[in-house]
Amino acid sequence: MKKLLTWMGFLQLGLALLAGPAARAGDLAAPAPAMEPIRDKDGVVLRNPKILSFNGVDFQVEHDGGVAKIPHSRMPAAIQRKYFPDTEKAMVEEAMRKEAVAKAQEQAMLELQRSLAERALRNRVDQARPDANGRTRVTPFGRSQAQGGVEIQRTEMTVQKGVTTDVRLPSGTVVMQFLLVEASDDRVLYRTNGDSGLRTFTPSTGMEGSGKNLTTLAQGGNFRISWVNTLRRMSDTGVLLVEYQP
Repeated sequence: MKKLLTWMGFLQLGLALLAGPAARAGDLAAPAPAMEPIRDKDGVVLRNPKILSFNGVDFQVEHDGGVAKIPHSRMPAAIQRKYFPDTEKAMVEEAMRKEAVAKAQEQAMLELQRSLAERALRNRVDQARPDANGRTRVTPFGRSQAQGGVEIQRTEMTVQKGVTTDVRLPSGTVVMQFLLVEASDDRVLYRTNGDSGLRTFTPSTGMEGSGKNLTTLAQGGNFRISWVNTLRRMSDTGVLLVEYQP
């Protein structure tokens, strides 16, 4: 009988040790370890990160400073375990992106060629209508005061949301790569020339043809590129005006 009581005591002690601290009343569960921060390629911690997409190789991560591309290998271990690398998926998505870019650039070139053809046709008709100084010509987009007897050429182009588009002068020279991220009546978000950071502005308002509905995006010695705030703009697109003085 005495041996039986001894063995029962050992059994109760073993059960208590197995139960651990959680078996004691009033104990709190240990807090879960915090996830590692998400860092960019320079090691800077991203504030308020949110994963937008994963193509099998890289993540698109939105944060307070914009949108960053982070390789799978640089993400925290918990996220790496949740998302598995898929190079085949990445190749397919990259091919689709390049195809969309090529189609958008082809469409932009067609629009540019059409507008130049219209300008040439109208110039042949209107070239004989100078002002009192003999320096003003009519372009396809309205009158422009020329400098030194040379007209200012204007053409419009449509850009698609999420597609990087080459903005070209009539000569074919690329002066900007434009990526439309978001567009509304109150705000436009975009990137230029492969910048990682987002740019934003509030579109200027005014009547068509007055110039007050134009917001300058870039300007050089003989060209200017502007955002056109117009009712002609379709959803998920934008209209850019390219002005060029040969």
